Amino acid sequence: MIPAKSSSSNKNEPAGKDVPTGKRRGINSVEISIKILDAITELEQPASLTDISNQVGMGVSQTHRYVSSFLNCGILRQEPNSTLYKLGPKALQIGLSAIAANDPISLTDIMARQFSIENRATILMTVWGNNGPTIIRWYHGQPPIYTILTIGSVLPVTQSATGRMFMAHLPESFVEPMLKNEGWKTPLGRNPKLIKGKEKILKDGFADVDGTVVPGLRAYATPVFGADNQLIAVLSVVGSDQIDRSMDKKWIAELKTQCKELSAELGAT
Repeated sequence: MIPAKSSSSNKNEPAGKDVPTGKRRGINSVEISIKILDAITELEQPASLTDISNQVGMGVSQTHRYVSSFLNCGILRQEPNSTLYKLGPKALQIGLSAIAANDPISLTDIMARQFSIENRATILMTVWGNNGPTIIRWYHGQPPIYTILTIGSVLPVTQSATGRMFMAHLPESFVEPMLKNEGWKTPLGRNPKLIKGKEKILKDGFADVDGTVVPGLRAYATPVFGADNQLIAVLSVVGSDQIDRSMDKKWIAELKTQCKELSAELGAT
């Protein structure tokens, strides 16, 4: 919240002048502008000048000057025949540009690559394709892991950590055809074993397997979500019998943390 009056150290500063903000030197009026836009966004409906000023804790007359500037440049617009304001066409344009510049798959790819480098770990990135969980990236750790799996490989839904993560989060209609192909006759919603496994994954925040896809390989999978909390991709860190298992807990914790941070950046709640 912004106080109604400036602090004594800044009371003589003209609007728009560079002032210390506690983080880095910036323009105070720009930061106030963003707070006003945040307030309008948080109100989630067309708002009056009084509503906006109360939300940011600023005087109505000062708020009006900012709102007038936003109207002039299209960031805000006023509802016809009313005194209510909402985000305008320029705000929509900026939002769409931000979405285009922050492609979820590209950002997830960058995170996966960096995780592999920093942890010397093998990590694969998977999306849901026409045939199920499909590997689209594979970053080798040290020592490298050699397997018949590669980019384009489709992983089983119930036997792979990646597949189990998709099963836990996707609608049942997505995974039922794959379950039938894997020999499961009872639908997911009525299968006690699969339901129990799904509940555990949702509770733990990761899925794991050991030797069920490729003998000697173990994997831990975590999800990346985007806007509307939709599952975008699954990242899985892979270990082998040649890699010390003492690293597993560290990998899981770090991968979960980074995936949660990325998901928040992509708009998940």
